[in-house]
Amino acid sequence: MEATPRVPAVSRRRRRPTLACEPCRRKKTRSKTSPRCPRLCDRNIPCEQCSRSRSEVCTYLCDDDHLTGSGRVADRVKQARTNSNRTTGVSRNSPSTLSIAHPEAGFISSRDITAPSFDLPAPRSSFIQDLPHGKSPVKHTDALKSLYSDREFSRGTKACDIAPASPPTTHDESSAVRGIFSKTRFFGQSHWMNSVYHFSEVYDILRKFDADGTSDIRSTYNNCKNLARAIKAREIVNQPLWPNILDQVPSRKIVDMLVHAYLRTFESVFRILHVPSFLRELSNHWVNPSSSTHEFIIKLLLVMAAGISFLPDRNEMAPCRSTPTQWITTAETWLHSPFEKCRINTSGIQIYCLLLLARQTNGIGGDLIWISAGSLLRTAMHMGLHIGPSRLVGMSYYDQEIRRRLWATVLELLLQSSMDAGGLPLVQMQDIDCEPPSNLDDEQLDESNTTMTVPHPKPSEEYTRTSVQIALMKSFPLRLEIARLLNDFRSESTYEKTLQLASRLSSFCRANHLLIQSWRTGVAHPSTFQVKLLDLLMYRFLLSLHHPFAMKAKTDPTLYFSRKISLEVSISLLSRRQLAADSPSLDDDYTRLTVIGTGLFRNVSVQAISTVCDELIHQLEEERTSFMPVSSSFPRHDLRKMVEEYVELLDLRIKNGETNVRGHLLYSCLLAHIDALQTKTSIEQSVANALKKSLNSCYCRLKARADEIGVSPADLGIDPITGGRLDDSTGVEGIQNWIISEAALHDPGMDFDTLISMLPSGAS
Repeated sequence: MEATPRVPAVSRRRRRPTLACEPCRRKKTRSKTSPRCPRLCDRNIPCEQCSRSRSEVCTYLCDDDHLTGSGRVADRVKQARTNSNRTTGVSRNSPSTLSIAHPEAGFISSRDITAPSFDLPAPRSSFIQDLPHGKSPVKHTDALKSLYSDREFSRGTKACDIAPASPPTTHDESSAVRGIFSKTRFFGQSHWMNSVYHFSEVYDILRKFDADGTSDIRSTYNNCKNLARAIKAREIVNQPLWPNILDQVPSRKIVDMLVHAYLRTFESVFRILHVPSFLRELSNHWVNPSSSTHEFIIKLLLVMAAGISFLPDRNEMAPCRSTPTQWITTAETWLHSPFEKCRINTSGIQIYCLLLLARQTNGIGGDLIWISAGSLLRTAMHMGLHIGPSRLVGMSYYDQEIRRRLWATVLELLLQSSMDAGGLPLVQMQDIDCEPPSNLDDEQLDESNTTMTVPHPKPSEEYTRTSVQIALMKSFPLRLEIARLLNDFRSESTYEKTLQLASRLSSFCRANHLLIQSWRTGVAHPSTFQVKLLDLLMYRFLLSLHHPFAMKAKTDPTLYFSRKISLEVSISLLSRRQLAADSPSLDDDYTRLTVIGTGLFRNVSVQAISTVCDELIHQLEEERTSFMPVSSSFPRHDLRKMVEEYVELLDLRIKNGETNVRGHLLYSCLLAHIDALQTKTSIEQSVANALKKSLNSCYCRLKARADEIGVSPADLGIDPITGGRLDDSTGVEGIQNWIISEAALHDPGMDFDTLISMLPSGAS
């Protein structure tokens, strides 16, 4: 029997266009244009079905006549991979390219897409007034819960999501890390070092002086470094031991002054204490000091340590035998004693929160707060503070509200420290079940009332001592997502995503501004310090979010919006500090905090002033090749004045005990660079003169401080007989290494000398 030849099967061709996304097609979910199917693909990005199922991929393929057949689809996938590799694997200095999947027309290059339109801020009024209009302030607990549930934002899809690319090589994995390695530590995108790595021309000049080991600049630099180390060592040696903790409490006059300074500043933003209860314990302490518990004495010492920054004249502390450093050391020892199990209670959490604030206001491990904040978070969760206290049976309303306030403070300290360290926030919204605090004054909460009587909260438009904390908590889910996005070393944010998050955050900032205006019409209203600190805690996220794209905007005009917003936010942050001719204004607590504080209270200013310097330098360099003056929304004279005032602020910081002179050296050189560009003089000579002047000024400040605390020649490594060094080596690193090594992206095991010919680089 003769076999019938088989006819090759003809592939069936779809007659109707493909409307549903790829995941919905696999699940047999039809487009919303087909009413016969109960499960519909609404053709959004991502679609409703993919959002519900939390699918990581939601893509659309077109069915154009010229792209039919499996071979064409494979070609498109291959091209998508190529485009993806170009997007994520290029040099960090290249302009960002965006690629998204659109339901209407296959894969579209970013060059064919117009960025979303925004209401750009007007050239002049304050930044707050010009923020994009958003929703009105959200009211109270129920609305805040809905805010928490609204933490999943729509996810744009990249072309590389269509098909998994081949596993990257080791080199690709290393180059794709978004962050900075510095010695033994890693910093994500929100760390301040990302804002200073691009001043390449100044760094090149510093390298030249570093290579000349016989210059006066190198000699003065070594003297500054030796003085700084000797001062730090002497301050540690000068701390006596106190057998009795009560002996560390100063006179009542000093205590009252420091306690009042803390209560009018930090306690009005970070709610840690129940003020009436604390003041009642303090009154009892003066009647019978021996009756005070160790927990209360530790709280008192930390409250004073945090409040000392706001003293107009620190000479008023001269009669005090103990120092803030001793108070903080005592609290650290007590908190981390071998019997710390008994510290896991409300007082222990309060002490931990106060300790983190006191360390940042006194420069004691201010750059390591994120590590301690992680321990604070775990302690708080071990106590169940993340669980809504209304779930806990038999707890008085006073205890419930104190737990809510403390949990909100723990979250804020953790979030801010993660931005300072460039680390992940270590918590997610699904871990949180505790509702925000109620808008109550402390006087409405009675510690002695053990009943379940619930006081009536005040409306959000009426100011209480908890109002600022509630305003911060409203935006916490959004700011948490921004921090996670910035500091995830593997994530690559699209510009659309950045604009979306920035727009929502701007709406919260505007809502806070309107809320503050309503508070000021009442009898009780927030202080200037509260308003400035609230802006600082909010605006820093907007600045860090736009910064990577603002740097790319120099070569990619489509990203100009980020450059504009970065500059306006920076100016807004810097203008909140008012410096007098020689010292901070006596009635400005915020300025005193910028002079004394470290960590959060120093890092944001570094990012802001670096943005201003970069903008000024870029504008002046543009004019070199431009046929007409480069326009700017802000007069250059005003921008230069901000840089000059910041150098004066750094000088005040050294005068008030700061031993790190790197900032003063760097921004003095940047100011000289700006002046040289304006006057068209030699940049190298101007920077060299500024470097000498800065080093001499810093040396005089450090020498006066060393003489004041009794630093001896032996402490400096100098032989008192011969006047020579006790060892042959200087024991210090090079100038450019000292200033910019922490701004260089390099392998942590690699010596910096091998990178000396490379420009400082950071993550894109």
